[in-house]
Amino acid sequence: MSKSRGVWQEPLPILSSQRNGLALQKKKGSKEEMMLKYFQYAILVDDINH
Repeated sequence: MSKSRGVWQEPLPILSSQRNGLALQKKKGSKEEMMLKYFQYAILVDDINH
């Protein structure tokens, strides 16, 4: 029980730090970067649909 619990708890700080990183990126992020990401996402969705 204690082993699996430790394994389960480990990713949580990583996830929260990733969220913090994303929040920082959104504040700093240039419009060009956002457009690029959106474009890539749109292309991906297009590939899935066709």
